[in-house]
Amino acid sequence: MHTGTKTMIEIQRTAASGRAKPFLRLFFVGLSLCLWLTSPTARFESMAAWTPDLPSFTSWPMGMVTGVSEGRIEIDYKPYPVHLELKIMDFEGVQKEVKDLSRGLPVRYRLKGQQVDYVVIVLAP
Repeated sequence: MHTGTKTMIEIQRTAASGRAKPFLRLFFVGLSLCLWLTSPTARFESMAAWTPDLPSFTSWPMGMVTGVSEGRIEIDYKPYPVHLELKIMDFEGVQKEVKDLSRGLPVRYRLKGQQVDYVVIVLAP
């Protein structure tokens, strides 16, 4: 056993452990990014934090679009008049239009008075 010199195995272990730390750090950063990208709610909520005009929608009522006509949106068979400044977006925060709403589409919505002023298209209930 040598006290002042390192064996070849000790040198290889030291070199390998030095390379493993950056790799593990990169692995965990990549894993975190993948989890964030696969979570629509997390993406939208984080976008809402960056953009003040995007509200938090998780506490809004949820329903299915059962009809769309000029000036009205029917959600779960209940007709709602639309607000003049109706905003529609998908779960990623991308602006959509009334023509993008179709029957059976799951949405979260916000009422201003008795009018719908925000609709967020979600992936699943």
